[in-house]
Amino acid sequence: MRGEAIVKRSAATLITSWRILYYFKTGTSSIYLFNLEKMEFVAESLKYKGNYPGHPKYFNTVQLSGKDEIYMIGGLLESKNPNEYNLLPHCKMIDANLIITEKAMMKTPRCSMSIAVIKDRWILAIGGCIAKNKPCV
Repeated sequence: MRGEAIVKRSAATLITSWRILYYFKTGTSSIYLFNLEKMEFVAESLKYKGNYPGHPKYFNTVQLSGKDEIYMIGGLLESKNPNEYNLLPHCKMIDANLIITEKAMMKTPRCSMSIAVIKDRWILAIGGCIAKNKPCV
């Protein structure tokens, strides 16, 4: 997933200006941040308490303006059996030290949804899939 940001890297801390450029690789616990000094993406490991299976598929991200936080919302985790999967209700926050924290749970797990931010306070998950290949109605 892609988000917009411009990041200056200092150790494992994000120092944000008004935009950040980042992306996640499915099945890993990495975030790729754009390093302005090197003009390239640099992989960083996210820290998570407990067992983290890696990023799910079809999740969404959002960053509130002026905040050093990225929110990961929803997604789909597949197992080795393609007929088995789990839709995720999670809203996780990645802070400036690249630590993932569980923030909230949606009432209906979903993936591939649209995200809207209202007044830099409310994050809305709109639509998406509530079952594999079944859109919200």
